[in-house]
Amino acid sequence: MSFKIANITWGAGFTGSLSFGYAADNAVKFDENRGGRTVIFQNQAGIEVGWSRGTDYIIAGTIRWVPPTSGTLATTGEPLSALDGADGWDAFKRYTRRGQQFRFHGDSQNASGSFILSTAVEFSEPTLEPADGTYTFTFRFRNPNSPYLGY
Repeated sequence: MSFKIANITWGAGFTGSLSFGYAADNAVKFDENRGGRTVIFQNQAGIEVGWSRGTDYIIAGTIRWVPPTSGTLATTGEPLSALDGADGWDAFKRYTRRGQQFRFHGDSQNASGSFILSTAVEFSEPTLEPADGTYTFTFRFRNPNSPYLGY
């Protein structure tokens, strides 16, 4: 199964752009109950009845080979966003910590097209890959409206 390379637009007017460069490793998509609670009980007629606060749609995975400075992949020409800089991953993480939304484009080749308005739930601290000087970290994004289809 081949995965698409995602892109994120963020910031004022969604003018900031993050390029993954590669498909995310270990990417998983799923849904979970909002607030982590579902109540299921049996009414007097013996019928199961239940409710939850709603559903959140999640995508999570690992972003690898993030360079310290921006550039492009020599093999494909795919842009790579850096860890540092005004439009880098660290700036994006600071932006999302304030609950700001961003646009997740599941296919960087269609970055001007469809997107899912998302919030970041979690990022791990970046770890340095000594062999090549790039960084790796995990992410978890959420939205309340639609599954992350097409990625």
